[in-house]
Amino acid sequence: MEFWKNRTANLEGIHNQLHEPKVVKMEELLKVTRSSYFSAFKAMKDEVGSALEEADNIFIHLKPLRRILEQTEEGEFRDVVSLIPAVMHTVGLVWAHCSHYRKASRLIVLLQEINNQ
Repeated sequence: MEFWKNRTANLEGIHNQLHEPKVVKMEELLKVTRSSYFSAFKAMKDEVGSALEEADNIFIHLKPLRRILEQTEEGEFRDVVSLIPAVMHTVGLVWAHCSHYRKASRLIVLLQEINNQ
């Protein structure tokens, strides 16, 4: 979960830089001059936007899980057992509502990370 928080912050920084007035003017200049670099720049800008949307969406959906996992870290083992249904229910909600986590590979990694805690 810390990964997605950091990824969101990093991508926000890049996204903000790409939308600064100097960069926007450069993009317009590339477009007007029909530069061969325009398509690569545009693709990179779109990719950063998509990656930011994905990271932010995942981070938002994982926040409730983070709270439950913090409780498991603070409690004793017998207390942790009672939190397992809440963890699994929240994982199910993440799968149902976060389109980026509807892939088996992502869900497996999430369950492995939960298990390692």
